[in-house]
Order: sequence, then C-alpha cells, then structure tokens
Amino acid sequence: MDQTYRSLADCILSKWEEKKAKAATANGTKNSTPRLIVAVAGPPGSGKTTIANKVVDIINSLPSKSPKTIVVSADGFHLPLATLRKLPNASEALARRGAPWTFDGHAAVSLVRKLKTNTRAQPVLAPTFDHAIKDPVSDGLLIEEDVDLANELHHGILQLGLKQQWKEQFIERKQMIW
Repeated sequence: MDQTYRSLADCILSKWEEKKAKAATANGTKNSTPRLIVAVAGPPGSGKTTIANKVVDIINSLPSKSPKTIVVSADGFHLPLATLRKLPNASEALARRGAPWTFDGHAAVSLVRKLKTNTRAQPVLAPTFDHAIKDPVSDGLLIEEDVDLANELHHGILQLGLKQQWKEQFIERKQMIW
C-alpha cells in the first residue's frame, strides 16, 4: 500500500506543479498560486481517511518547497442532530444519517468555492465532526493562509451527484480519487 500512497502523492504533486506553472505564466508571479482541491471519495469504510492522511503525510514530509497540505472531512457537513430531529421525517433522517440529504451540501460547496477564491489574506474556517457528541463543530478546523492543497473526504454516494449542490461541488474539483 505504501507504493499506492506514494503514487497518489506523486500524481497530486504533478497536478500542483502544473497549476503553479499555469498561475505563474498567467500573472507573472509564483506567489499567487490558487489552492488545489482534491476529492477522495468512496463508500463508508473504504479507507478514505487512511488514504488521505497517508498521502498528506507523504506530501508534508517532503522538503520545504513542497505544498502545505491538509485533510478536510465531509463529516463536518452532517446536519446537526437537532436539525434532523426537526425534519418531518425525523425518524428516517436519524436512521439514514449519512445519506446525501442529511448533509449540508450548500455549505460544502461554499467552502470549496471559498478555498478556490480566497486570496490567502486570512485563514478559512471549516467544520469538523465531534464523534463524542455525534455532531458537527462549525469552524472546528483552521485552514491557514499558506495551505496549498486541501484533500477532502467524501462518501461514495455523494460523488454520484444525486443532488445539485453535490454536482456543483464536484465540478469545482481539479483532481478526484475514487
């Protein structure tokens, strides 16, 4: 598996170098490269978290010229339990938590767009998920200005694009791993 992680890291780094070169050509400077956002998708239990963390560890362990990389989990976009309990189909929503309609897809799309368009003048906040309370934590993750790559984790059903907001989110990506 180590070779697979390294291969994925190499592929992502290649895309990053392409993006840097294109940005430098377009605006004449190397200091304003937009972030590269990578989606790692698969069904529950398929190893998305392991893959993303291993690849990020490889990239972040490279010499200082490598891009600073972070993992952002889709779990932070779960609708809170309180919100699910208020739905007309609350029992089904609670039983099927993790289905596309139990996530805040609009917030996920908003984060992706913010990461793509942020001028890096200030950090970006992203939600996380607290397994102890079984709920998302808004603004639980600080994505610093110098973060170049964001690896996002998504359950496979979300990538199917069953809802418009998920289609929009995946259209925003430059690199996807399934």
